[in-house]
Amino acid sequence: MLKTIRKAHLYLGTVFAPLLIFLAFSGALQTFELHDPPKDSFFKPHGWIMTLAQVHKNQRTEGPPSKRHSVPLRWFFVIASTGLMISSLLGIYMAFKYSKKHTLVYLSLALGIVLPILFLCL
Repeated sequence: MLKTIRKAHLYLGTVFAPLLIFLAFSGALQTFELHDPPKDSFFKPHGWIMTLAQVHKNQRTEGPPSKRHSVPLRWFFVIASTGLMISSLLGIYMAFKYSKKHTLVYLSLALGIVLPILFLCL
């Protein structure tokens, strides 16, 4: 059973890692609004940044908002989201299974929950 869980974690992670890296990178650019120039600004984002933002937000590369999204890409994003959640849960399970100090695992999980909430409130 544990061998199956480790294999599932391994393959889910490797299948979806490229997409997760892309989404993390393009999301980081969007966090600082590098894809969307402020009004009355001389700043113009690079085309590649705007393209990444379009794929990240709208599952297309360009065109008006009324243009249809890429349905296959949308489904792949949904499947990747599900795969990430499953892989993360399997990783947490393995952290408890292989760690001799469960206190550190609990502390890590707590930090992963509390810190974003704390930073949101600041």
